[in-house]
Amino acid sequence: MSVAVTGVAPRRHRWRWRDQAAVIGLGLLALLVATAILAPELAPFDPTAISIRERLRPPVWLDGGSWRHPFGTDHLGRDVLSRVIFGTRVSLIAGVSVVAIAGVFGTVVGLVAGFVGGRFDALVMRWVEVHVAFPGLLLALLIIAVLDPSLLTVIIALSINGWMVFARLVRNIVLSTRALPYVEAAEVIGCRPPRVIFRHILPNLAAPVMTLAVLEFARVVLAEAALSFLGVGIQPPATSWGLDVAGGRNYLFNAWWLVTFPGLAITFTVLGVNFLASWLRVVFDPHEGEKRFARSVANRES
Repeated sequence: MSVAVTGVAPRRHRWRWRDQAAVIGLGLLALLVATAILAPELAPFDPTAISIRERLRPPVWLDGGSWRHPFGTDHLGRDVLSRVIFGTRVSLIAGVSVVAIAGVFGTVVGLVAGFVGGRFDALVMRWVEVHVAFPGLLLALLIIAVLDPSLLTVIIALSINGWMVFARLVRNIVLSTRALPYVEAAEVIGCRPPRVIFRHILPNLAAPVMTLAVLEFARVVLAEAALSFLGVGIQPPATSWGLDVAGGRNYLFNAWWLVTFPGLAITFTVLGVNFLASWLRVVFDPHEGEKRFARSVANRES
C-alpha cells in the first residue's frame, strides 16, 4: 500500500501549482508577452522622441521627477519607461526566433545523426565539436561584421551559434532510446525508419527539448543585450535593453536610472525563464519529481 501511494503522490504534486518559483516565472513571462503585444498602448511616449528640454529628468519619487516620466528620461530627453516597454518586443522577437530556428535545425540534425549513426554521426559530431570550440560571442561578432547590424542579423548570428546544443542533446537521447526494447521490437517487425522516428523516438524528445528551449531563450536575451551593448546589435533610433544600458553607462553616477531600469528588465526576464525551466525539469523528469516530493514530505514530518 505504501509503495502505491509513493508512486502516485509525486505525480499529483508535480502538476499542482505549489511551486511558487514556477508561478513567479510564468507570471513574469506572461507579463513580458503582454507588454510586447500591448507596447503601443502601454508606452506613454514614442520611445524615439527626443526632447532636449526634458533630458535627464529623474524618476517620479526623486526631487525634480514627475508622473509625466515615471522612470525619468535619458540624455536625449527620451522617456525611459517607453523605451523599456518597447525593448520588450526586441527581446521577445529575438528570443523566440532564435530558439525556433536553432531548435528545429539542431533537433533535425541530432535526430538524423543519432538514428543513422556510423560515419554520418561521427562527421556531424566532429562538426559540432569544432563549432562549439569557437567562441560564440566572437563568432556572432564576425557574422554581424560581415552583414549590416540589425535585429535580423542578430537573429541569424545567434541561430548559427545556438543549434549545436540542441543537436547534442537530441542525438544522445536518440542513441539511448534506440536501445530500448520497444524501439528494437518496432524495427524487428519491419517498421520503416520514418515510423520508428515519429512514433517511437520523437515523443521522447518533447520534454527535454522544451526545457532546453526555455533555457536557451534566457541565453538569447542576454546575448542580444550583450551585442547591442557592444554596438553591433540593435542600432539607434531603435530601442533595446542592451542599447539603453550602453547609452546610460556614461551617466551612471548622476543618472543611475538610465542603466538600472533596462538592467532590471533583463534580470527579471532571465530570472523568470530560469524559474520556469526548473519547474519544467521537475514536471517532465519523474526522478526529480520524486526527489522534490520526498523533500517536501521530510520537511512536513520534521
